[in-house]
Amino acid sequence: MMRQCIRIVVLLIVGAVINVGVVMACARWRGEGWHYAEPVAVESVPRDVNEYISEPAYMKLWGDDRPTGLEVMTVRTFATTQVMYSRWHDSSWSYVRSFEVTQLGVPFRSMQYAERGYTDMTAHIPFGHERVAGARGGWAIAPPENERSGWLGYRRPPHIYPLMIIPLGFAANTVVYAAMLFAVFFVPGKVRRSIRRRRRQCVRCGYPIGASEVCTECGAAVTTVKL
Repeated sequence: MMRQCIRIVVLLIVGAVINVGVVMACARWRGEGWHYAEPVAVESVPRDVNEYISEPAYMKLWGDDRPTGLEVMTVRTFATTQVMYSRWHDSSWSYVRSFEVTQLGVPFRSMQYAERGYTDMTAHIPFGHERVAGARGGWAIAPPENERSGWLGYRRPPHIYPLMIIPLGFAANTVVYAAMLFAVFFVPGKVRRSIRRRRRQCVRCGYPIGASEVCTECGAAVTTVKL
């Protein structure tokens, strides 16, 4: 019993490590297969998102012409789901704040990070100016110095590796990977031993057994299926 418990714990630990590795690989190549999605106007957003895109100082920045447009855009790939919340001016896209939540994992989303950004179209005519205010729960790999100026004045980090765990997704993926490891490394052996028992062979070496309680070939204890 103790041996089985240890085996399960080891499988779960290895499954969790594989889960993290898969997530990091998804973050490394998450740009593959993205498709454009139309933003959808909404009335409200999550509280932590609202604290940034509806910050009082930002809302008062333009006086009476304060931003009112509120949108949500969701894009998905096989391994990634990204939800971007944004608030912008109804009169023009002169200034936009965005809050992006990126979730990664296969088959379930198990880790995530959030990224706050803004675009000021008045800062660098005619192309505007984009800045990332900060990544929360993510390890950002900054671009090289010679790539930090683009047509928007800034290029986002090419890779951001998530550090925040999504509890249910992480647990589900860990169990899935542990089950896959069990199927690969332990199920074949169990099937082979079961077949040898039915054939009245030693479960360790496959040598035919007789009346002895131990295998005369390797010395292993003899177990058979009663017919």
